[in-house]
Amino acid sequence: MTSSGKFILLGSVRFDPEKMELADAEGERVPLRPQSAEVLLELARHASDIVSKDRLIEAVWSDINVTDESLTQCIADIRRAIGDKSHRIVQTVPKKGYRLVPKASVKSSTVAGHVRHKSIGLAVLLALIAGAAVWFSRPHLRGETNPGAEVTAAATGVGIAVTAEDSLLMNTPAIAVLAFESLSGSERWTRIGKGIAADIANELARNKELYVTAPETALQIAAESMEARSELNVRFILDGTIQAEEGTLRIMARLTDTTTRTIVWSERWTREASDLFAVQDEIVTQIGAMLGSTWWGVLASAERAIAHRRPTESLASYELTLLAVEQKHKFTQESYAKAATYLERALAIDPDNVRALALLSNVEILQADIAETTEAAARLWEKSFAHGRLAHEIDPSDPQALLRIATEAKLTNHLAEAYDAVSRAIAVSPNDADVLALASVIYPFKGEDGRNPFDWARRAIELSPRHPDWYFMSLGHAAFFAGEIETAAAALRRGPRDMPDTFVILGPAEALLGRMKEAEIEAARFHALDSYATLSEFFGTDIDGNPLYGRLAEGARLAGIPVSERDLHDTQVGDHSPAKAAAAE
Repeated sequence: MTSSGKFILLGSVRFDPEKMELADAEGERVPLRPQSAEVLLELARHASDIVSKDRLIEAVWSDINVTDESLTQCIADIRRAIGDKSHRIVQTVPKKGYRLVPKASVKSSTVAGHVRHKSIGLAVLLALIAGAAVWFSRPHLRGETNPGAEVTAAATGVGIAVTAEDSLLMNTPAIAVLAFESLSGSERWTRIGKGIAADIANELARNKELYVTAPETALQIAAESMEARSELNVRFILDGTIQAEEGTLRIMARLTDTTTRTIVWSERWTREASDLFAVQDEIVTQIGAMLGSTWWGVLASAERAIAHRRPTESLASYELTLLAVEQKHKFTQESYAKAATYLERALAIDPDNVRALALLSNVEILQADIAETTEAAARLWEKSFAHGRLAHEIDPSDPQALLRIATEAKLTNHLAEAYDAVSRAIAVSPNDADVLALASVIYPFKGEDGRNPFDWARRAIELSPRHPDWYFMSLGHAAFFAGEIETAAAALRRGPRDMPDTFVILGPAEALLGRMKEAEIEAARFHALDSYATLSEFFGTDIDGNPLYGRLAEGARLAGIPVSERDLHDTQVGDHSPAKAAAAE
């Protein structure tokens, strides 16, 4: 439908000022938070004119004290909703404000006469969320332009750039991918170097936390001049070299932080050149995973390092979330508390920070594992479930939110729902090593469709060679339930040793392998937990007689870990445990 005077055309998305709703070309609603819709309405009232930040804040939050952070989050929300990664429609005017430049404007009376609503009902908001496909969730195909970007920009070589100010405001990494330089100088390998860069840009653009320029942007920038590269107005630059000689292909990639002019990451690949496209796909996928994975990708790690150098009171919601990730993965009671504090601060700044909500849900499950009483563990479970559901309501396509839904479903014994949510998370982010690793521990059982979490866990490690040790815990879980007991034990020994999720599987694995002394050590760790008396309590379901848990129950009883209530009458801690008895034989 074309604009009829009631709509404003924003790229391929229409905005209805009267209803304060967005719709795509097929008429399907596009989700937009109420406050973001009000910011868009105010910009629409003054289409093509600069609207100051103060004016926008006064129009939307007249009776509430907020910082610029609230406004910038709304601007980011609008740009994501309309696919404006190039910032051509919602433009930032440095030190002045923002300007909306629509493709087609409404009559001034249509907007000016509209009475701004203070809020949109929750039912309407949930309908918007449930009924729309978010632009960044669509899978990429080779050669396809970045989601939401202007196709003509890449086709004509016009740059799709994010300004330095925009990068700072969004508090998400902005990266330019330059063509990989051919060391041989041949036209063929120069073309291939450009193709690799384009594919990497497309792979990174899957990640909604990143702003990625097209490689065409940098074609006329002198590769040897950092001053010239600064014109790209991004924090990070990815470039590399490609060399083919005597049937061998050598590719080098490096990531440079433009603010410090230091190389923060580099990697080399040497492969046979006989199957060029398979090699190219492998390298592109690995680079995309190593840089863009949610928690431990190179870009997230670099941003976390930057956040560490900033005053704590000036940290934004995104940065606080990254710092919480670091604390969470220390896997201690104290670090969980610090992570929760960071996340509460992040959500105070941006209540709709989906990643913060999902991470807080995750932290609360980990806190439940080491809670002092069963009642305290139950309360933490409920808090975790509530935060996970809220994250999913805000963004049903976010992989971390989907994994929180999967966790609740698994812990409440709705395994089909858990597998569905895990599968959707992987479909959204098939090359995010963090998503793959977490999915394989949340749902370690083989699916009815034949998909095996053991493959997900191995893939995570393959994609992220410098992964943290909790990846081994994921591999151990998935391997155990796939029947690969030796692999499971070897992996779990390299995982976080004092984490309950490690020893509740490692103990049974060691027992099944006949290593009873080692099994007893892990059993003792389980008995030291105050909040769980049996393995069934730990997993939130009666695993006794459940075929999915049959091997685990067998190994647990051998190790001296109570499986269900009836075991508590037969299993004694100490010299009379099954593990002790077996070791003495």
